[in-house]
Amino acid sequence: MNHPLINFNRNIVVMSQSSTCGQEMAYNKTKDLVKSAVAPFAGVVENIRDILDRLQKFAEDLRKTYERLKKTIEEIGAAIQRAAHWVGSMADICNDKIGQPYRRCRQVFDDGENRCK
Repeated sequence: MNHPLINFNRNIVVMSQSSTCGQEMAYNKTKDLVKSAVAPFAGVVENIRDILDRLQKFAEDLRKTYERLKKTIEEIGAAIQRAAHWVGSMADICNDKIGQPYRRCRQVFDDGENRCK
């Protein structure tokens, strides 16, 4: 190769390296600029994530407490139902043995009225 061609080739290489260096510098500056712009929001985003995690844990605890309370209320309701059934069966037994209170009372007054006649 002759000298002007070698010089032209060298100039192309230097220009290409210079262009690559300029692109890298622009890329790095842009990256630094974006990082600087986003940095204040990173803390906010982290705080929001922390709050959301705490809210999810609270909601899970609340759900578990609700389930326990629901189960307890169902058990109390079942116990009341069993007690009412028992009281009802005891009333039936008493009514069978000694008669129903209204009928007994009515019978006493009817007997008293009949004796007075």
